[in-house]
Amino acid sequence: ASARRAGTEASIKAAQAQAEAARASHEAARAVVGAFEAAVEVAQAAMQRTSTLADFTRLTAPFGGIITARFVDVGAFIPAATSGNAAQNAAIVTLMDFDSVRVQVPMTELEAALVAKGQPVKVALDGLPGKVFEGTVTRFAGALDETTRTMLVEAELPNPGHTLRPGMYATVRVGVEKHTNVMLVPSEALVMEKANAFLFLADGGKAKKTPVKIGFNDGAKVEIVSGLAATAKVILVGKTTLADGQAVNVQEGK
Repeated sequence: ASARRAGTEASIKAAQAQAEAARASHEAARAVVGAFEAAVEVAQAAMQRTSTLADFTRLTAPFGGIITARFVDVGAFIPAATSGNAAQNAAIVTLMDFDSVRVQVPMTELEAALVAKGQPVKVALDGLPGKVFEGTVTRFAGALDETTRTMLVEAELPNPGHTLRPGMYATVRVGVEKHTNVMLVPSEALVMEKANAFLFLADGGKAKKTPVKIGFNDGAKVEIVSGLAATAKVILVGKTTLADGQAVNVQEGK
């Protein structure tokens, strides 16, 4: 019995030793697996970094358009746009969408209060004679520039044929109000003395200085609100100096 007991104890110790050895092997295997997993993560991070750096070599525009300016050549160093003037210095190209263009108009102090979103806009350009482009007011500053005393108004125009080019100068008419059945005279007929407006009328061979109340003035035509009869003969003064009662030789305009 003693011998059998001793044999059993020896078997138990041998089994325990084998279990410890197996446990140690398992821990060693887990350590090896952990090392390999860490190596995989490092490799994946390196691959992600390489992929990210590769993406920096490709420029993807946020919209379709035409490149109108290029600021770098092949091999040029491009700094990161992080702060200060770096963003501007890091510019590579200028991309513009010509399908619609934005017109910027400085409105005078007298007209600024009349501007509203959605008002009709007509645009004419010296470079495109005979053509008029139409759009609407899309936004405006709401405040006057302290230096110019004008308010910036913007209008967008459809440009399907890309006829309009960014940078062109234009003559813009904004329909701030619509007046019908009004009396208009050429702007060169108007004489302003401080805040008072006058017209010279041909009456009996003499110039008659007549006070009038004016409305809109677009630089070419002036609206006469009151003070002028429909049959009156208005003298186009222009740069000529006239005096009330001065003799004139009337020539009918065309």
